[in-house]
Amino acid sequence: MRSHALITRSFGCWLWGEQQLLLASVTGYGLSWIYELVRSYNRCGPEMLGDRRQNNRGAEPLLDDVQLAQLWQALQSKPADGGLWNGPLIGCVDQ
Repeated sequence: MRSHALITRSFGCWLWGEQQLLLASVTGYGLSWIYELVRSYNRCGPEMLGDRRQNNRGAEPLLDDVQLAQLWQALQSKPADGGLWNGPLIGCVDQ
């Protein structure tokens, strides 16, 4: 995990004229992500450089509670073909 201090130091190097490739190799980031971080930094300042994943809720679940309960119930038995459950078979459970 990248620390805020490392990223801040890296941007210091960027702002002082270090080469982009050197900065990418030091941080482990690709050039396109370095450019995106610099744009964010220039737009909003250093608070944009921290780890903001805790504020990302992620995508909405694909199944609601009823569908999830139905899937769980179906998975408690063997599939109709007697084999193992796999993606295509699970996709057919509701049908």
